Amino acid sequence: MSKEKIFKPEDFDKTIDKSFWRKHKGKILCSAAILIVAAIVVCYIFCWKEEQEKKINKEHYEQVSKNPDTTYDKTITNKVEPGTTEEPQDVVNVDSLTIPEPTQLTVISANVEQEAMNVIRGDYGNVPERRQKLGSKYREIQDRVNELKRQGAF
Repeated sequence: MSKEKIFKPEDFDKTIDKSFWRKHKGKILCSAAILIVAAIVVCYIFCWKEEQEKKINKEHYEQVSKNPDTTYDKTITNKVEPGTTEEPQDVVNVDSLTIPEPTQLTVISANVEQEAMNVIRGDYGNVPERRQKLGSKYREIQDRVNELKRQGAF
C-alpha cells in the first residue's frame, strides 16, 4: 500500500456555495407572500359568505317569529317589462293552485349526538331537505356530523 493520503487539508477548507439563495431570495420571498395573501383572501371570502348566510337566516327567523299570524295577499300578478309587446295576463288566484302539503312534521330532539347519527343514517335526506327539516339546529348538527367524519366514525 502506498502512504499517499486520500484527503488533503485543502479539501476541508472549501466554502459553502450560497449563491442559489442569494440569486433567488427575492423570488422565493415574493412567492411566499403571494401565497399567504391568497390564503387570507380565500379564508375571508368563505367566512364572509357564511356570515352572510347566518345573517339572512337570522333575519328570516326574526321576521317569522315577530309576525307568525301575518296574512299574505293570495294573488300573483304577472309583470311585463316596459317596452315589450306582451299584454299583461290576468291575475292568478293562488287558492286554485295545487300545492303539496308536507308529509310529516319533523321533531328534532335536543341531543345533538343522536341527531347527528340520524343525519348520517339518512333520516333527514340530502342538503336542501335536511336544512329545512333541521331548521335552526342545522349548523350545530351538521358541524357534529362533519366532526364525526373527520374522526373516521363513518
